[in-house]
Amino acid sequence: MPKRKAIPLFESAQYPSDTQAKGYAKNYREKFLPGKDPRTAYQRKKHNDMVDVLVCWGVNDIFFVFAYPPGGVEISQPEDLLTVQDLEGWIYEYRPLQDVWNRLVKLSHDGSLIFWQTHRLFKSH
Repeated sequence: MPKRKAIPLFESAQYPSDTQAKGYAKNYREKFLPGKDPRTAYQRKKHNDMVDVLVCWGVNDIFFVFAYPPGGVEISQPEDLLTVQDLEGWIYEYRPLQDVWNRLVKLSHDGSLIFWQTHRLFKSH
């Protein structure tokens, strides 16, 4: 497998949109998850040259989507770390009776504390 590109200095990664992230979760649920243990199954996809997507979970129709640069991020100054986004995450709930997907939390929108608390809450069930 070729080495993945790091996000160059002063460039932003093109993370998936909410619609694209939800599409990854739907695809995972419909085409990948059936027959697998939702507690241990995961699916990794290449979103673009700099960002991969990992979809996992599925217990009680809750799905986690993570987007990250597998090649890393180039940093020129320590203070650059404050502006670098090296992970985006979504937690979706699927309601099968209504065939509706709800975004419960988005890392960059709701903050890391709320995101990871919600993640832990669902992983503990």
